[in-house]
Amino acid sequence: MIQFILLSIFYFIIIFTKSNETRQSVKKDSSYRSDIDVLFNTSGDYMNGTFSNENYTFDTAKSIYTGYPDWSFPIKYHISKSLSYPQYTKVIKSVIRSIEAQTCITFQEVSDIKDNEPGLIFVHDSSICGSFVGKDPRNIVQKIFLAYDCAEGFGYVAHEVGHALGLSHEHTRYDRDNYITIFKDHIINDKNILHNVMYKEDKNYKTLDDSPYDYGSVMHYRRFDFVTNYRFGVEGYEAMKAKNIEPYSWMMGQRKQYSFSDFKQLNLHYCDKKCNDFYTVSCKNGGYRNYKTCTRCICPRGYGGYYCEHIERIPGKCSDGTLVAIDKLTYLIAKGPKDCNYLIKAEDGISNIYLRFGYVRTMYKDVCAQGNGLEIRHEENKGKTGLCLCGGFYGLEIVSDSSQVYIEFHGVFYNSEFQLRFAMMSRFSTRPYLCWQNVCYEKEDNYYVKKEKNYRNIKIQD
Repeated sequence: MIQFILLSIFYFIIIFTKSNETRQSVKKDSSYRSDIDVLFNTSGDYMNGTFSNENYTFDTAKSIYTGYPDWSFPIKYHISKSLSYPQYTKVIKSVIRSIEAQTCITFQEVSDIKDNEPGLIFVHDSSICGSFVGKDPRNIVQKIFLAYDCAEGFGYVAHEVGHALGLSHEHTRYDRDNYITIFKDHIINDKNILHNVMYKEDKNYKTLDDSPYDYGSVMHYRRFDFVTNYRFGVEGYEAMKAKNIEPYSWMMGQRKQYSFSDFKQLNLHYCDKKCNDFYTVSCKNGGYRNYKTCTRCICPRGYGGYYCEHIERIPGKCSDGTLVAIDKLTYLIAKGPKDCNYLIKAEDGISNIYLRFGYVRTMYKDVCAQGNGLEIRHEENKGKTGLCLCGGFYGLEIVSDSSQVYIEFHGVFYNSEFQLRFAMMSRFSTRPYLCWQNVCYEKEDNYYVKKEKNYRNIKIQD
């Protein structure tokens, strides 16, 4: 009897991530919440083998807890009868296949898993989606809870499986205050919700590498998650916003796919050890060592080569893929239903790139993800999700922080279009910056800071 009670207490002090992950157009009422770590009424909280009464211990999205043994492969998984309908099994298996295709992690579907053996069981819950973060150190079966609304969406299931593999929320990074602002007064006054949104890692927490903050991570919250109901979708009452030009806020919370950075963290933790006996490989443009060959690199979207040294053209009727920026403005225009990618390089190989967009017209998305609309990777690390634009935009101006800019265009309709003028700009002329609708942010260290001065007075010869 005592053992049963102790085991019951042990179970209920597990923190799991509650996320209904519903699309905004489907659910907006308070009975569904998105991605909340539930804290039960116990004296302590249990997370990744660590107890804490006052300071909860989480993993950052760019780190994976290493305090106990990792998952052994293949990871057994079972889809319960309540989720055995084709529309749910198709999504779950699609997530599993995507992880297997992009990492060394493997899974094995089984008809049943015993309670005392490690593995994952996908079960239906009418109101939550949730997962233990990382592998349960007790080596017992773990449940991934899925409400029907999120079981239908790839990104919602991917988010929870990401938790089970050790990824936590992007906005809990110790450095998140450089990248987002959280508005506590706009959030539902519930201690569990507030904790889940407001929590921040200690800066001394060990991370896997120097990964940049990724607004496009599948582990990021949306800007309106957990706001009080009457403020849902109302501009100015967001739960969180990007500390950057407004379009970055519209990228947060995408549930289309794992980002390149999401997969990179899983590979660095679980797979890179396969290459311990090989020499170091110097990957370019944000790539990282390929765990299969150990002598080549895994490259960001749009890049290829042994070391990610060049772009891979998207087949289609587009202009030259590599363009040279000189000291005079050059036009680039793309129109219609087609997919194009471009690499703009400074003529001298060292200057930054100046970009002035006349307008952008792409298919509107409530949350803009990579592979939709127009993506601009204006920072040196091309593995980080670039600025994604879905809809109509005018008056956008950017100075990159390196001598190369990658641009990817996905036109859906005949009136899809973007118009751009570009030139090289000396690094001594101005700091890297972004301006949109007369609001400008200047790059300091690895993040951007709002500035009052008007960069748009900068003159470049036509």
